[in-house]
Amino acid sequence: EVQRAVASYEDGAVVRGLEMALRTVSRPGVGTGSEAKAAACQAVRRLLWGGGEPAMVLLAAGGACEVAVDLLRQHGAERPETIAAACDAVLALAFSEANSERLGNVGACEAVVGVLRAHAGQAVMVEQACAAVRIL
Repeated sequence: EVQRAVASYEDGAVVRGLEMALRTVSRPGVGTGSEAKAAACQAVRRLLWGGGEPAMVLLAAGGACEVAVDLLRQHGAERPETIAAACDAVLALAFSEANSERLGNVGACEAVVGVLRAHAGQAVMVEQACAAVRIL
C-alpha cells in the first residue's frame, strides 16, 4: 500500500517532501526537543492537507500517528505551540478511516482529553483539542 502511495505521486518534489517528513517522525530520538516535535507535526499537517490519501498512508506508515499522540501525552512538559501542532496533526491524520482507527488504538482520544483537562483555561488549546476530538 505504501509503494502504491508513492507511485501515485507524479511530482517528485512531493515524494521527497513526504520522505523527509517520514524520516523526521520515525527517527529515534526525534522527541528530544519541542521545536523538532512541532516541526514534525507541522510538516505532517501541511503534507496531509495537500497530499490526500496517499500522503496519509505514507505518513501513517512512518509513525506519524504515534508521534502526534506521544506529544499529546506530554502536554504538561511541552510548549503550547507544540501541543497545538500535535492536535493539528491528529486532526489531519484522522481524516483517513484507517488512521482514525490507528489513532484510537494508540490512545489519541485519551491524550486529547488530557490536553483539554490540562489547558481548559486556554481558548486556543481547547479549540485545537476539540477539533481533534470531533474528527476522532
